[in-house]
Amino acid sequence: MTLQPVASVEEMLCRLGTDFGDFVDAFVRGRYAFWLGSGISKFRMPDVWVLLERVVDFLRVRSNDEGGTGPHSAALTEVLVLAGLDENQRSEIDLSHPARLWKRWDVIAQVLCEKYDEVLNVPVGSEPEDYLVWTGLDVPGTYGDDTVEPDVEHLCIALLMLEGVVSTAVTANWDGLIEKAIASLVDEPDDVVRVIVKPIDFREKNAPRELIKFHGCAVRALEDEEQYRPLLIARQPQIDGWSEKDEHKHVRSQLEARFSDHETLMLGLSAQDANMHTMFHKASLNLKRTWKPAWPAVVLSEQSLRSYHRGVLEATYSNYGPSNRDDIANGAVLGAWAKPVLVALLLWTLTEKAVELVAKVDMPGLSKDERAKLDASLRVLRDRAGAEAAGGTLAFVEALVGAVSTVISTFRSGRPTSMGGLYEPVSGMPVGKAASSNYFPTEQLGRLGIVISLLARGDAENAWVARTAPPASVANGAILLEAADKSLRLFVVKDEEAWQQLATSDGYDETDPDIIVVHAGSAPRKSKRSPRSRKRTGHVGAAHLVMAAVCGDAECADDLFDEFKQAGGFA
Repeated sequence: MTLQPVASVEEMLCRLGTDFGDFVDAFVRGRYAFWLGSGISKFRMPDVWVLLERVVDFLRVRSNDEGGTGPHSAALTEVLVLAGLDENQRSEIDLSHPARLWKRWDVIAQVLCEKYDEVLNVPVGSEPEDYLVWTGLDVPGTYGDDTVEPDVEHLCIALLMLEGVVSTAVTANWDGLIEKAIASLVDEPDDVVRVIVKPIDFREKNAPRELIKFHGCAVRALEDEEQYRPLLIARQPQIDGWSEKDEHKHVRSQLEARFSDHETLMLGLSAQDANMHTMFHKASLNLKRTWKPAWPAVVLSEQSLRSYHRGVLEATYSNYGPSNRDDIANGAVLGAWAKPVLVALLLWTLTEKAVELVAKVDMPGLSKDERAKLDASLRVLRDRAGAEAAGGTLAFVEALVGAVSTVISTFRSGRPTSMGGLYEPVSGMPVGKAASSNYFPTEQLGRLGIVISLLARGDAENAWVARTAPPASVANGAILLEAADKSLRLFVVKDEEAWQQLATSDGYDETDPDIIVVHAGSAPRKSKRSPRSRKRTGHVGAAHLVMAAVCGDAECADDLFDEFKQAGGFA
Protein backbone atom coordinates (compact mmCIF):
# COMPACT_ATOMS: atom_id res chain seq x y z
CA MET A 1 0.00 0.00 0.00
CA THR A 2 1.39 3.39 -1.00
CA LEU A 3 2.12 5.62 1.99
CA GLN A 4 0.59 9.07 2.14
CA PRO A 5 3.02 12.01 1.86
CA VAL A 6 4.10 13.66 5.11
CA ALA A 7 5.60 17.11 5.64
CA SER A 8 6.67 17.29 9.29
CA VAL A 9 9.65 15.93 11.18
CA GLU A 10 7.31 14.49 13.79
CA GLU A 11 5.45 12.46 11.15
CA MET A 12 8.71 11.37 9.58
CA LEU A 13 10.04 10.10 12.91
CA CYS A 14 6.87 8.07 13.34
CA ARG A 15 7.26 6.62 9.85
CA LEU A 16 10.89 5.70 10.46
CA GLY A 17 9.86 3.85 13.59
CA THR A 18 7.14 1.87 11.86
CA ASP A 19 7.41 1.41 8.10
CA PHE A 20 11.17 2.03 7.76
CA GLY A 21 12.61 0.61 10.97
CA ASP A 22 15.09 -1.69 9.23
CA PHE A 23 16.26 1.11 6.96
CA VAL A 24 16.91 3.57 9.78
CA ASP A 25 18.67 0.93 11.90
CA ALA A 26 21.04 0.31 9.00
CA PHE A 27 21.42 4.03 8.38
CA VAL A 28 22.72 4.83 11.87
CA ARG A 29 25.26 2.04 11.44
CA GLY A 30 26.74 3.74 8.40
CA ARG A 31 25.37 1.48 5.67
CA TYR A 32 23.95 4.22 3.41
CA ALA A 33 25.59 6.68 1.04
CA PHE A 34 23.88 9.91 0.01
CA TRP A 35 23.11 10.65 -3.64
CA LEU A 36 22.10 14.30 -3.86
CA GLY A 37 20.44 16.48 -6.46
CA SER A 38 19.24 20.03 -6.99
CA GLY A 39 16.24 19.51 -4.70
CA ILE A 40 18.41 19.92 -1.61
CA SER A 41 19.23 23.48 -2.75
CA LYS A 42 15.68 24.30 -3.82
CA PHE A 43 15.38 27.32 -1.52
CA ARG A 44 18.90 28.59 -2.15
CA MET A 45 19.45 28.11 -5.89
CA PRO A 46 17.10 28.83 -8.82
CA ASP A 47 15.25 25.89 -10.31
CA VAL A 48 15.42 24.84 -13.97
CA TRP A 49 12.38 26.95 -14.89
CA VAL A 50 14.01 30.13 -13.55
CA LEU A 51 17.36 29.27 -15.11
CA LEU A 52 15.88 28.76 -18.55
CA GLU A 53 13.94 32.00 -18.26
CA ARG A 54 17.28 33.64 -17.45
CA VAL A 55 18.88 32.13 -20.58
CA VAL A 56 15.99 33.20 -22.82
CA ASP A 57 16.07 36.74 -21.45
CA PHE A 58 19.85 36.82 -21.80
CA LEU A 59 19.47 36.02 -25.49
CA ARG A 60 16.46 38.32 -25.90
CA VAL A 61 18.24 41.40 -24.53
CA ARG A 62 21.33 40.82 -26.63
CA SER A 63 19.21 40.07 -29.69
CA ASN A 64 17.56 43.48 -29.31
CA ASP A 65 20.99 45.08 -28.93
CA GLU A 66 22.00 43.42 -32.21
CA GLY A 67 18.90 44.66 -33.99
CA GLY A 68 17.57 41.13 -34.36
CA THR A 69 20.19 39.99 -36.88
CA GLY A 70 23.20 38.84 -34.84
CA PRO A 71 24.38 35.54 -33.31
CA HIS A 72 22.27 35.96 -30.16
CA SER A 73 19.19 36.42 -32.36
CA ALA A 74 19.97 33.23 -34.23
CA ALA A 75 20.48 31.36 -30.95
CA LEU A 76 17.18 32.69 -29.57
CA THR A 77 15.38 31.50 -32.68
CA GLU A 78 16.92 28.03 -32.26
CA VAL A 79 15.78 27.92 -28.62
CA LEU A 80 12.22 28.87 -29.60
CA VAL A 81 12.24 26.18 -32.29
CA LEU A 82 13.26 23.70 -29.57
CA ALA A 83 10.20 24.90 -27.65
CA GLY A 84 8.04 23.84 -30.61
CA LEU A 85 7.11 27.31 -31.91
CA ASP A 86 6.59 27.70 -35.66
CA GLU A 87 7.50 30.84 -37.58
CA ASN A 88 4.12 32.51 -37.08
CA GLN A 89 4.16 31.84 -33.33
CA ARG A 90 7.68 33.23 -33.05
CA SER A 91 6.70 36.37 -34.94
CA GLU A 92 3.91 37.05 -32.43
CA ILE A 93 6.37 37.39 -29.53
CA ASP A 94 7.14 40.95 -28.45
CA LEU A 95 10.85 40.78 -27.67
CA SER A 96 10.71 44.09 -25.84
CA HIS A 97 8.96 42.27 -22.98
CA PRO A 98 10.61 39.84 -20.51
CA ALA A 99 9.97 36.19 -21.25
CA ARG A 100 7.67 35.70 -18.26
CA LEU A 101 5.22 38.20 -19.82
CA TRP A 102 4.94 36.33 -23.11
CA LYS A 103 1.48 34.91 -23.75
CA ARG A 104 2.82 31.41 -24.40
CA TRP A 105 5.61 31.48 -21.80
CA ASP A 106 4.26 28.78 -19.50
CA VAL A 107 4.00 26.32 -22.38
CA ILE A 108 7.40 27.36 -23.76
CA ALA A 109 9.10 27.01 -20.39
CA GLN A 110 7.57 23.59 -19.73
CA VAL A 111 8.92 22.23 -23.01
CA LEU A 112 12.34 23.82 -22.52
CA CYS A 113 12.65 22.35 -19.02
CA GLU A 114 12.41 18.90 -20.55
CA LYS A 115 15.14 19.84 -23.04
CA TYR A 116 17.37 21.94 -20.78
CA ASP A 117 20.55 20.13 -21.91
CA GLU A 118 19.74 20.88 -25.57
CA VAL A 119 19.00 24.54 -24.79
CA LEU A 120 22.33 24.99 -23.03
CA ASN A 121 24.10 23.43 -26.00
CA VAL A 122 22.78 25.97 -28.54
CA PRO A 123 25.81 27.71 -30.12
CA VAL A 124 26.12 31.48 -30.12
CA GLY A 125 28.32 32.70 -32.96
CA SER A 126 32.02 32.30 -32.14
CA GLU A 127 31.48 32.15 -28.37
CA PRO A 128 32.76 29.12 -26.41
CA GLU A 129 30.62 25.98 -26.47
CA ASP A 130 29.57 26.50 -22.86
CA TYR A 131 28.67 30.16 -23.35
CA LEU A 132 25.02 29.73 -22.39
CA VAL A 133 26.08 27.76 -19.32
CA TRP A 134 28.85 30.00 -17.99
CA THR A 135 27.54 33.39 -19.11
CA GLY A 136 23.86 32.80 -19.87
CA LEU A 137 23.16 31.07 -16.57
CA ASP A 138 25.73 33.28 -14.82
CA VAL A 139 27.47 30.39 -13.06
CA PRO A 140 29.89 32.64 -11.13
CA GLY A 141 27.13 34.91 -9.83
CA THR A 142 24.69 32.10 -9.07
CA TYR A 143 26.39 28.88 -8.01
CA GLY A 144 29.64 30.56 -7.04
CA ASP A 145 27.97 33.29 -4.95
CA ASP A 146 29.70 33.22 -1.55
CA THR A 147 26.93 35.28 0.08
CA VAL A 148 24.39 32.43 -0.20
CA GLU A 149 24.15 30.57 3.10
CA PRO A 150 23.52 26.83 3.59
CA ASP A 151 19.96 25.66 4.22
CA VAL A 152 18.64 22.93 6.52
CA GLU A 153 19.53 20.19 4.05
CA HIS A 154 23.17 21.22 3.72
CA LEU A 155 23.64 21.54 7.48
CA CYS A 156 22.03 18.18 8.19
CA ILE A 157 24.13 16.45 5.53
CA ALA A 158 27.25 18.03 7.05
CA LEU A 159 26.21 17.00 10.58
CA LEU A 160 25.47 13.41 9.58
CA MET A 161 28.88 13.25 7.92
CA LEU A 162 30.56 14.68 11.01
CA GLU A 163 28.73 12.12 13.15
CA GLY A 164 30.25 9.49 10.87
CA VAL A 165 27.05 7.73 9.81
CA VAL A 166 27.52 8.97 6.24
CA SER A 167 30.99 8.56 4.78
CA THR A 168 30.11 9.16 1.13
CA ALA A 169 27.93 11.81 -0.49
CA VAL A 170 27.63 11.94 -4.27
CA THR A 171 26.12 15.04 -5.85
CA ALA A 172 25.32 16.45 -9.27
CA ASN A 173 25.12 19.97 -7.79
CA TRP A 174 27.53 22.75 -8.69
CA ASP A 175 27.07 24.93 -5.63
CA GLY A 176 29.37 24.85 -2.61
CA LEU A 177 26.72 24.89 0.11
CA ILE A 178 27.57 21.52 1.66
CA GLU A 179 31.22 22.52 1.84
CA LYS A 180 30.21 25.86 3.36
CA ALA A 181 28.06 24.08 5.93
CA ILE A 182 30.96 21.83 6.91
CA ALA A 183 33.30 24.82 7.16
CA SER A 184 30.84 26.53 9.52
CA LEU A 185 30.95 23.53 11.85
CA VAL A 186 34.65 22.57 12.04
CA ASP A 187 37.98 24.38 12.10
CA GLU A 188 39.70 22.29 9.43
CA PRO A 189 37.03 21.06 6.98
CA ASP A 190 39.59 19.56 4.58
CA ASP A 191 40.69 17.18 7.35
CA VAL A 192 37.14 15.90 7.74
CA VAL A 193 35.66 15.75 4.22
CA ARG A 194 37.60 15.61 0.97
CA VAL A 195 35.86 17.21 -2.01
CA ILE A 196 36.35 15.24 -5.23
CA VAL A 197 35.82 17.00 -8.55
CA LYS A 198 38.64 15.79 -10.82
CA PRO A 199 39.54 12.12 -11.35
CA ILE A 200 42.90 12.59 -9.67
CA ASP A 201 41.14 13.76 -6.49
CA PHE A 202 40.18 10.15 -5.76
CA ARG A 203 43.82 9.44 -4.95
CA GLU A 204 43.82 11.85 -2.03
CA LYS A 205 43.14 10.17 1.31
CA ASN A 206 43.48 13.20 3.56
CA ALA A 207 40.01 12.89 5.13
CA PRO A 208 37.78 9.99 6.22
CA ARG A 209 34.69 11.18 4.35
CA GLU A 210 34.12 12.19 0.75
CA LEU A 211 31.89 14.54 -1.22
CA ILE A 212 31.98 13.56 -4.89
CA LYS A 213 30.83 16.30 -7.29
CA PHE A 214 30.64 14.37 -10.54
CA HIS A 215 29.05 17.18 -12.58
CA GLY A 216 31.65 19.74 -11.51
CA CYS A 217 31.96 22.53 -8.97
CA ALA A 218 31.15 26.19 -9.62
CA VAL A 219 33.15 27.39 -6.61
CA ARG A 220 36.32 25.78 -7.89
CA ALA A 221 35.56 26.94 -11.43
CA LEU A 222 35.39 30.48 -10.10
CA GLU A 223 38.73 30.05 -8.33
CA ASP A 224 40.45 28.28 -11.23
CA GLU A 225 38.46 28.75 -14.43
CA GLU A 226 40.95 27.04 -16.71
CA GLN A 227 40.92 23.74 -14.82
CA TYR A 228 37.38 23.52 -13.52
CA ARG A 229 35.09 25.36 -15.97
CA PRO A 230 35.31 22.52 -18.54
CA LEU A 231 34.19 20.07 -15.83
CA LEU A 232 30.76 21.71 -15.41
CA ILE A 233 28.44 19.19 -17.05
CA ALA A 234 25.08 20.46 -18.33
CA ARG A 235 25.04 20.36 -22.12
CA GLN A 236 23.61 17.45 -24.09
CA PRO A 237 26.93 16.23 -25.61
CA GLN A 238 28.49 16.27 -22.14
CA ILE A 239 25.68 14.25 -20.58
CA ASP A 240 25.58 11.80 -23.48
CA GLY A 241 29.36 11.48 -23.59
CA TRP A 242 29.79 11.07 -19.85
CA SER A 243 28.79 7.42 -20.09
CA GLU A 244 31.23 6.58 -22.86
CA LYS A 245 34.21 8.94 -23.04
CA ASP A 246 37.52 7.75 -21.63
CA GLU A 247 38.05 11.04 -19.77
CA HIS A 248 35.16 10.11 -17.47
CA LYS A 249 36.03 6.42 -17.16
CA HIS A 250 37.71 6.64 -13.76
CA VAL A 251 34.91 8.74 -12.24
CA ARG A 252 32.31 6.34 -13.64
CA SER A 253 34.07 3.32 -12.18
CA GLN A 254 34.35 5.01 -8.79
CA LEU A 255 30.66 5.91 -8.74
CA GLU A 256 29.67 2.45 -9.87
CA ALA A 257 31.68 1.06 -6.97
CA ARG A 258 29.98 3.44 -4.51
CA PHE A 259 26.55 2.39 -5.78
CA SER A 260 27.47 -1.29 -5.60
CA ASP A 261 29.20 -1.20 -2.21
CA HIS A 262 26.73 0.96 -0.29
CA GLU A 263 23.02 1.12 0.16
CA THR A 264 21.73 4.38 -1.34
CA LEU A 265 19.56 7.19 -0.01
CA MET A 266 18.61 9.64 -2.76
CA LEU A 267 17.68 13.16 -1.69
CA GLY A 268 16.52 15.86 -4.07
CA LEU A 269 17.77 13.81 -6.99
CA SER A 270 15.44 13.17 -9.92
CA ALA A 271 17.87 10.60 -11.37
CA GLN A 272 16.39 11.24 -14.79
CA ASP A 273 19.60 12.05 -16.69
CA ALA A 274 20.56 9.31 -19.12
CA ASN A 275 24.15 9.18 -17.90
CA MET A 276 23.00 8.36 -14.37
CA HIS A 277 20.71 5.57 -15.54
CA THR A 278 23.55 4.06 -17.55
CA MET A 279 25.86 4.24 -14.55
CA PHE A 280 23.31 2.62 -12.19
CA HIS A 281 22.72 -0.14 -14.72
CA LYS A 282 26.43 -0.89 -15.13
CA ALA A 283 26.94 -0.87 -11.37
CA SER A 284 24.17 -3.40 -10.97
CA LEU A 285 25.64 -5.63 -13.67
CA ASN A 286 28.91 -5.75 -11.73
CA LEU A 287 27.24 -6.70 -8.47
CA LYS A 288 23.66 -7.93 -8.63
CA ARG A 289 21.37 -7.23 -5.69
CA THR A 290 18.41 -9.28 -4.62
CA TRP A 291 15.55 -7.28 -3.19
CA LYS A 292 14.70 -8.06 0.42
CA PRO A 293 11.77 -6.28 2.10
CA ALA A 294 13.65 -5.67 5.36
CA TRP A 295 16.66 -3.93 3.88
CA PRO A 296 16.13 -1.76 0.78
CA ALA A 297 19.24 -1.07 -1.28
CA VAL A 298 17.72 2.15 -2.64
CA VAL A 299 15.58 4.55 -0.61
CA LEU A 300 14.10 7.71 -2.09
CA SER A 301 13.32 10.93 -0.26
CA GLU A 302 10.31 11.60 -2.45
CA GLN A 303 6.61 12.05 -1.84
CA SER A 304 5.74 9.72 -4.70
CA LEU A 305 7.43 7.49 -7.27
CA ARG A 306 8.24 8.80 -10.75
CA SER A 307 8.99 6.81 -13.89
CA TYR A 308 12.71 7.57 -13.76
CA HIS A 309 12.82 6.29 -10.16
CA ARG A 310 11.34 3.01 -11.35
CA GLY A 311 14.21 2.82 -13.82
CA VAL A 312 16.71 3.04 -10.95
CA LEU A 313 14.90 0.35 -8.97
CA GLU A 314 14.67 -1.94 -11.98
CA ALA A 315 18.40 -1.48 -12.66
CA THR A 316 19.22 -2.20 -9.02
CA TYR A 317 17.41 -5.47 -8.33
CA SER A 318 17.93 -8.74 -10.15
CA ASN A 319 14.49 -9.95 -9.03
CA TYR A 320 12.54 -6.85 -10.03
CA GLY A 321 9.37 -7.99 -11.78
CA PRO A 322 5.57 -7.95 -11.84
CA SER A 323 5.26 -10.05 -8.68
CA ASN A 324 7.16 -7.67 -6.42
CA ARG A 325 7.69 -4.34 -8.18
CA ASP A 326 4.88 -2.66 -6.23
CA ASP A 327 6.34 -3.86 -2.95
CA ILE A 328 9.79 -2.68 -4.03
CA ALA A 329 8.40 0.75 -4.91
CA ASN A 330 6.43 1.09 -1.68
CA GLY A 331 9.44 0.07 0.39
CA ALA A 332 11.68 2.60 -1.34
CA VAL A 333 9.65 5.82 -1.10
CA LEU A 334 9.81 7.62 2.25
CA GLY A 335 6.93 9.89 1.30
CA ALA A 336 8.65 13.17 2.24
CA TRP A 337 11.05 15.72 0.84
CA ALA A 338 14.60 16.17 2.10
CA LYS A 339 14.05 18.69 4.93
CA PRO A 340 11.89 16.57 7.26
CA VAL A 341 13.75 13.39 6.28
CA LEU A 342 17.21 14.76 7.09
CA VAL A 343 16.19 16.43 10.36
CA ALA A 344 14.44 13.21 11.43
CA LEU A 345 17.53 11.16 10.54
CA LEU A 346 19.74 13.54 12.52
CA LEU A 347 17.53 13.30 15.61
CA TRP A 348 17.31 9.54 15.22
CA THR A 349 21.08 9.21 14.87
CA LEU A 350 21.85 11.26 17.96
CA THR A 351 19.26 9.40 20.00
CA GLU A 352 20.31 5.91 18.97
CA LYS A 353 23.94 6.75 19.63
CA ALA A 354 22.91 7.68 23.17
CA VAL A 355 20.85 4.49 23.51
CA GLU A 356 23.74 2.34 22.32
CA LEU A 357 26.17 4.08 24.66
CA VAL A 358 23.84 3.71 27.67
CA ALA A 359 23.69 -0.02 26.92
CA LYS A 360 27.45 -0.23 27.46
CA VAL A 361 27.34 1.24 30.98
CA ASP A 362 27.93 -1.21 33.80
CA MET A 363 24.72 -1.20 35.89
CA PRO A 364 24.58 -4.68 37.43
CA GLY A 365 21.42 -3.97 39.41
CA LEU A 366 19.28 -2.98 36.44
CA SER A 367 17.26 -5.54 34.53
CA LYS A 368 16.66 -5.34 30.80
CA ASP A 369 13.23 -3.83 31.42
CA GLU A 370 14.65 -1.16 33.73
CA ARG A 371 17.30 -0.23 31.18
CA ALA A 372 14.55 0.02 28.57
CA LYS A 373 12.98 2.81 30.63
CA LEU A 374 16.12 4.90 30.14
CA ASP A 375 15.98 4.28 26.40
CA ALA A 376 12.29 5.22 26.33
CA SER A 377 12.99 8.60 27.94
CA LEU A 378 15.66 9.35 25.34
CA ARG A 379 13.22 8.53 22.55
CA VAL A 380 10.50 10.64 24.12
CA LEU A 381 12.96 13.53 24.11
CA ARG A 382 13.67 12.84 20.43
CA ASP A 383 9.98 12.87 19.56
CA ARG A 384 9.34 16.07 21.52
CA ALA A 385 12.21 17.69 19.65
CA GLY A 386 10.73 16.43 16.38
CA ALA A 387 7.43 18.11 17.22
CA GLU A 388 9.28 21.40 17.81
CA ALA A 389 11.10 21.07 14.49
CA ALA A 390 7.89 21.48 12.45
CA GLY A 391 8.85 20.77 8.82
CA GLY A 392 12.54 21.10 9.57
CA THR A 393 13.41 24.73 10.19
CA LEU A 394 16.83 26.33 10.06
CA ALA A 395 16.32 27.84 13.52
CA PHE A 396 15.67 24.39 14.97
CA VAL A 397 18.79 22.85 13.39
CA GLU A 398 20.98 25.73 14.50
CA ALA A 399 19.63 25.43 18.05
CA LEU A 400 20.28 21.68 17.98
CA VAL A 401 23.86 22.29 16.84
CA GLY A 402 24.36 24.70 19.72
CA ALA A 403 22.83 22.34 22.28
CA VAL A 404 24.81 19.27 21.25
CA SER A 405 28.04 21.25 20.93
CA THR A 406 27.59 22.85 24.35
CA VAL A 407 26.94 19.58 26.17
CA ILE A 408 29.61 17.54 24.38
CA SER A 409 32.27 20.24 24.57
CA THR A 410 31.67 20.71 28.30
CA PHE A 411 31.78 16.94 28.76
CA ARG A 412 35.10 16.57 26.93
CA SER A 413 36.97 19.70 27.91
CA GLY A 414 35.12 21.44 30.74
CA ARG A 415 34.53 24.45 28.49
CA PRO A 416 31.16 25.05 26.82
CA THR A 417 31.33 26.30 23.27
CA SER A 418 29.46 29.41 22.19
CA MET A 419 26.02 28.84 20.68
CA GLY A 420 26.31 28.61 16.93
CA GLY A 421 30.01 27.82 17.20
CA LEU A 422 31.94 24.80 16.01
CA TYR A 423 30.16 21.46 16.24
CA GLU A 424 31.22 18.74 18.67
CA PRO A 425 30.00 15.33 17.40
CA VAL A 426 29.04 12.60 19.83
CA SER A 427 31.32 10.28 17.87
CA GLY A 428 33.02 10.65 14.51
CA MET A 429 31.76 7.25 13.42
CA PRO A 430 28.93 4.85 14.30
CA VAL A 431 29.12 3.98 17.99
CA GLY A 432 29.81 0.29 17.36
CA LYS A 433 33.00 1.20 15.49
CA ALA A 434 33.98 4.04 17.81
CA ALA A 435 33.68 1.87 20.92
CA SER A 436 36.31 -0.53 19.57
CA SER A 437 38.97 2.12 20.18
CA ASN A 438 40.74 2.05 23.53
CA TYR A 439 40.74 5.84 23.54
CA PHE A 440 37.00 6.33 23.04
CA PRO A 441 35.21 7.24 26.32
CA THR A 442 32.44 4.71 25.78
CA GLU A 443 31.26 4.27 29.36
CA GLN A 444 31.63 7.95 30.24
CA LEU A 445 29.53 8.94 27.22
CA GLY A 446 27.05 6.28 28.23
CA ARG A 447 26.74 7.92 31.66
CA LEU A 448 26.19 11.25 29.92
CA GLY A 449 23.41 9.51 28.00
CA ILE A 450 21.88 8.40 31.31
CA VAL A 451 21.96 11.97 32.60
CA ILE A 452 20.19 13.20 29.45
CA SER A 453 17.62 10.43 29.88
CA LEU A 454 17.00 11.51 33.48
CA LEU A 455 16.72 15.14 32.41
CA ALA A 456 14.19 14.14 29.76
CA ARG A 457 12.18 12.16 32.31
CA GLY A 458 12.13 15.08 34.76
CA ASP A 459 11.06 17.39 31.97
CA ALA A 460 8.25 15.03 30.94
CA GLU A 461 7.09 14.72 34.56
CA ASN A 462 7.19 18.51 35.06
CA ALA A 463 9.88 18.27 37.73
CA TRP A 464 11.89 20.88 35.82
CA VAL A 465 12.48 22.40 32.43
CA ALA A 466 15.88 21.51 30.98
CA ARG A 467 17.55 23.55 28.27
CA THR A 468 20.97 24.65 27.13
CA ALA A 469 21.84 28.21 28.09
CA PRO A 470 22.41 30.78 25.31
CA PRO A 471 25.04 32.01 25.07
CA ALA A 472 26.86 29.00 26.44
CA SER A 473 29.54 29.88 28.97
CA VAL A 474 30.78 28.65 32.30
CA ALA A 475 28.91 31.53 33.93
CA ASN A 476 25.63 30.36 32.40
CA GLY A 477 26.20 26.64 32.67
CA ALA A 478 26.07 23.94 30.01
CA ILE A 479 22.46 23.03 30.88
CA LEU A 480 19.90 25.01 32.85
CA LEU A 481 17.39 23.22 35.06
CA GLU A 482 14.50 25.47 35.95
CA ALA A 483 11.80 24.55 38.44
CA ALA A 484 9.13 26.61 40.17
CA ASP A 485 11.36 27.51 43.11
CA LYS A 486 14.90 27.19 41.77
CA SER A 487 17.23 27.34 38.81
CA LEU A 488 20.35 25.16 38.61
CA ARG A 489 23.37 25.21 36.33
CA LEU A 490 24.38 21.68 35.33
CA PHE A 491 27.74 20.50 34.00
CA VAL A 492 28.60 16.93 33.00
CA VAL A 493 32.36 16.28 32.71
CA LYS A 494 34.15 13.25 31.34
CA ASP A 495 37.18 12.99 33.62
CA GLU A 496 39.52 14.68 36.04
CA GLU A 497 41.12 16.84 33.35
CA ALA A 498 37.77 18.23 32.19
CA TRP A 499 36.72 18.82 35.81
CA GLN A 500 39.90 20.73 36.65
CA GLN A 501 39.46 22.85 33.52
CA LEU A 502 35.88 23.66 34.54
CA ALA A 503 36.75 24.33 38.17
CA THR A 504 39.52 26.81 37.30
CA SER A 505 37.50 28.66 34.66
CA ASP A 506 36.37 32.23 35.07
CA GLY A 507 32.69 32.27 35.95
CA TYR A 508 32.73 29.00 37.89
CA ASP A 509 32.14 29.34 41.66
CA GLU A 510 32.42 26.22 43.80
CA THR A 511 30.57 27.96 46.63
CA ASP A 512 27.48 28.52 44.44
CA PRO A 513 24.66 26.22 45.68
CA ASP A 514 22.92 26.51 42.32
CA ILE A 515 25.57 24.48 40.53
CA ILE A 516 25.56 20.71 40.08
CA VAL A 517 28.52 18.91 38.51
CA VAL A 518 28.03 15.36 37.31
CA HIS A 519 31.22 13.34 36.96
CA ALA A 520 30.98 10.72 34.24
CA GLY A 521 34.38 9.30 35.20
CA SER A 522 35.93 8.64 38.57
CA ALA A 523 35.40 10.71 41.72
CA PRO A 524 37.10 14.13 41.40
CA ARG A 525 40.08 15.43 43.28
CA LYS A 526 39.72 18.82 44.88
CA SER A 527 40.66 21.73 42.64
CA LYS A 528 43.03 24.47 43.73
CA ARG A 529 40.24 26.90 42.98
CA SER A 530 37.53 24.83 44.69
CA PRO A 531 38.79 23.44 48.02
CA ARG A 532 35.30 22.75 49.38
CA SER A 533 34.17 20.33 46.65
CA ARG A 534 31.60 17.96 48.15
CA LYS A 535 28.45 16.07 47.38
CA ARG A 536 25.29 17.93 48.20
CA THR A 537 24.51 17.62 51.90
CA GLY A 538 23.25 20.43 54.05
CA HIS A 539 26.34 22.53 53.26
CA VAL A 540 26.45 25.53 51.00
CA GLY A 541 28.23 25.00 47.71
CA ALA A 542 28.12 23.17 44.40
CA ALA A 543 26.75 19.64 44.38
CA HIS A 544 28.78 16.80 42.88
CA LEU A 545 27.38 13.52 41.62
CA VAL A 546 29.66 10.63 40.64
CA MET A 547 27.68 8.63 38.09
CA ALA A 548 29.87 5.51 38.28
CA ALA A 549 28.90 5.06 41.94
CA VAL A 550 25.25 5.87 41.29
CA CYS A 551 25.04 3.40 38.38
CA GLY A 552 26.81 0.72 40.40
CA ASP A 553 24.36 1.00 43.33
CA ALA A 554 21.08 1.46 41.42
CA GLU A 555 18.62 -1.43 41.30
CA CYS A 556 16.09 0.28 39.02
CA ALA A 557 15.63 3.35 36.86
CA ASP A 558 13.79 5.07 39.72
CA ASP A 559 16.93 4.80 41.88
CA LEU A 560 18.90 6.71 39.27
CA PHE A 561 16.21 9.35 39.00
CA ASP A 562 15.82 9.76 42.76
CA GLU A 563 19.58 10.08 43.26
CA PHE A 564 19.78 12.75 40.58
CA LYS A 565 16.85 14.68 42.06
CA GLN A 566 18.40 14.53 45.52
CA ALA A 567 21.76 15.81 44.24
CA GLY A 568 20.01 18.76 42.66
CA GLY A 569 17.87 19.44 45.69
CA PHE A 570 14.64 18.53 43.89
CA ALA A 571 13.73 15.64 46.23
